[in-house]
Amino acid sequence: MSGIGGIPVGITALATAARSQAPTAKAGRAAGAEPAAAQAAPDGATRPAGTGAIQLDLPKEGRTAESVGAALRSRIEGVLGVLYKDPDALRPVVDRAMEALGENVRKAAEAGVDSVQLRIGSLRTEFGAAAAFDQMVVEVGLVRGGRVSAEDTSVLGFDGGRIELAAEDTARGLAAGRYARTSPLPAAPAESDEVKTLRAVLDRLRAGQEAVAASWRGDDAGRAFPDPFAGAGTVRRY
Repeated sequence: MSGIGGIPVGITALATAARSQAPTAKAGRAAGAEPAAAQAAPDGATRPAGTGAIQLDLPKEGRTAESVGAALRSRIEGVLGVLYKDPDALRPVVDRAMEALGENVRKAAEAGVDSVQLRIGSLRTEFGAAAAFDQMVVEVGLVRGGRVSAEDTSVLGFDGGRIELAAEDTARGLAAGRYARTSPLPAAPAESDEVKTLRAVLDRLRAGQEAVAASWRGDDAGRAFPDPFAGAGTVRRY
């Protein structure tokens, strides 16, 4: 895939789409304002059906889950096809997306749904205070009476897989298509007794190296040369 300034063309196109389709943030946010993930989720969160979204209008009569699924698949192929130019690479990604959207398709077959909207959005996954990962996502929402609700919205990654979000995270991100979630870092495995013993040996070896260096510098008065294996238990001496 060719690129512009080191950025793949597909990514550039999707980034442009994201800027044009998602409402812009309000200017002048107060310093110290809570991030999106910390704000209270509105009850029964909905957003107006935006004109900048990719629209799939549904017929008033004669719709079935199969017909809705086929039409939605075509829209998903159009969005993800920007990144996956090879049809053989695109097909399994779209299959995965349609599997993730099974509940949306079932709901869309109901008479109360007017259309389906797709938007390019963003997701920030925060790993405590240690790190954060940003990615672009595809938001798929059902339009009922001119509005899209959080409970009718699914968020997909560009691998076609469903992004698992808590209900409150979906509600917070719905308005602008900017989602955030917190993922705990995996707990560090506990050190075994053998690892602790080896760590102690290494600490003593390091102290011994410092003592030798001090001796060469002539400032080793009163400095003891530690036995690295003192208290090492079963660690074998070589």
